[in-house]
Amino acid sequence: MYLARNAPIQEIQEVRSLYENGWEQGHIANKINRSRTYVRNLLTRNNIRLRPKGEARSLMKNHDYFASINSEEKAYWLGFISADGCIGDYDPYGIGQLKLVVTLNDKDFSHLFKLQKALNSSHTLTPVKTNLHELSIVSHQLCTDLINLGVTPRKSLTLQACRNLPSELYRHYYRGLVDGDGWLCRTTLHHYPDIGLCGSKDIVTSFNNWIVETLSITPVIVRELPEAMATFSIEYSGRKAIQIIRLLYKESSIYLDRKHNLAKEMMK
Repeated sequence: MYLARNAPIQEIQEVRSLYENGWEQGHIANKINRSRTYVRNLLTRNNIRLRPKGEARSLMKNHDYFASINSEEKAYWLGFISADGCIGDYDPYGIGQLKLVVTLNDKDFSHLFKLQKALNSSHTLTPVKTNLHELSIVSHQLCTDLINLGVTPRKSLTLQACRNLPSELYRHYYRGLVDGDGWLCRTTLHHYPDIGLCGSKDIVTSFNNWIVETLSITPVIVRELPEAMATFSIEYSGRKAIQIIRLLYKESSIYLDRKHNLAKEMMK
């Protein structure tokens, strides 16, 4: 009989990781080919708090949040994560999971709390560098659904715009993209309102086409940024910028506070 007190360090780490990410003791036992009693004893001997019966089994309840994009909030977070999120492998012990990471500057720290709330997550916000905080979520289903929506690993140069949303949700999707990878400001010389977006050619072109179709305005040229490989941008100023800002931010309920405050000032 294999005893928990003889467990190797790697197995203890694997069991801890699985349990803290919501796996049941029985499922862990099957995964590592041990008994349920062995798993329970290992958790207890290593001071890993056992969940009381009825307590939530995971740090996040909404693993299927992106299974269907059917609300303003979901469309927005899909756009924002497309811009500022990162999906990668989480496989330190052969678990075969996927991880979503969103890292923001301290000035936008409160936005991570909004994402936590949307996902019903209690994951810890972790300081990673000076002035940066990170929300890291291990969820195979959440990440797989995002991948199916175009948010693939190493997406910077290849990200494709989502093209199967209900028409009324596109303004929320693109607001998320602008909050993540765009800008709102006033021009230096004349202080005209200015709005733009940078990203992959498909993302920027899609945003440009949507603006033209929705507002019936003359398109601007999609420009490739010489200092960044395969990165493109568009920029609108003046009255066109105000039209776009109103389209994106007016009567919206989810947004990056810093950019929404600028939008309100420009819409006056």
